[in-house]
Amino acid sequence: MESLIAAIRLVHVAAGTLALFVAPIPMLTAKGGRTHRRWGKVYFWAMAGVAATAMALLGTVRPSPAWERVGIVPVVFGVFGMVLAGLDFWRFRWPPADRHAWWFAHMRGMLGSYIATVTAFSVVNFTFLPTAVRWLWPIVVGTPLIAAWITYYRLRFRRGASAPVQVGF
Repeated sequence: MESLIAAIRLVHVAAGTLALFVAPIPMLTAKGGRTHRRWGKVYFWAMAGVAATAMALLGTVRPSPAWERVGIVPVVFGVFGMVLAGLDFWRFRWPPADRHAWWFAHMRGMLGSYIATVTAFSVVNFTFLPTAVRWLWPIVVGTPLIAAWITYYRLRFRRGASAPVQVGF
């Protein structure tokens, strides 16, 4: 049984590592283009592998003393993730009227999942940082970037795709 758990954990780490390094490709290429779609699918399936192996490992891992120091943070993240998944199912069943709603939901979801990937990498590898900082810095950095990116595209869609958007920071 231990070797099965170790193998599943290895697949989990490999899929997460692939997702971590592949995600910037679709982020930085032309949206809807061949490269964006191809590498976006690789990222999606890597994250699906992460989710599947996480579910398989659920209940097999005993919390370490480090979990006692973290406290409620991972529980809140888990509940938040489940709420977001529920909202996605709701929107799928009753789609919004905005014709660009899918675009923004896709952008929030994919970029938000990348924040989760960076958070997992940070929690495991940045042991030189305080525990709360390892968990929270990707959200503090990533959330405003997602908001700025969505604002950029909202303005771009309002003006028409060919007109450049002037954004001042």
